[in-house]
Amino acid sequence: MNSVNLTGRLGGDAELRFTPSGKAVCDFRLAIDSGPGDQPDWVTVTVWGKDAETVAAHKRQGDQVAITGRLTFQTWETDGQRRSTVKVTADTRGVEFLARRRNDTDHSE
Repeated sequence: MNSVNLTGRLGGDAELRFTPSGKAVCDFRLAIDSGPGDQPDWVTVTVWGKDAETVAAHKRQGDQVAITGRLTFQTWETDGQRRSTVKVTADTRGVEFLARRRNDTDHSE
């Protein structure tokens, strides 16, 4: 079974775009704590449809979310070099809003 649950903070604002067929999709980087004193692990998360629009409208850098989704593997070639990455694609309703960024005084929804 391909299933993953992660909790972390957005490393930047979610980037909303639309496919040629008009379906919403957004991507963001999620910082996941590795442990006290360690650097965070970073994961790219993709959200589709209405969930993508909701995330892009209401979540900003530093906000905390919980993600339920699946790992997706992508490979491509650049300058003759084969590259690959692992991302998380959120399930429908797979993004739970937890907390706003720390020390946020100008964050309106």
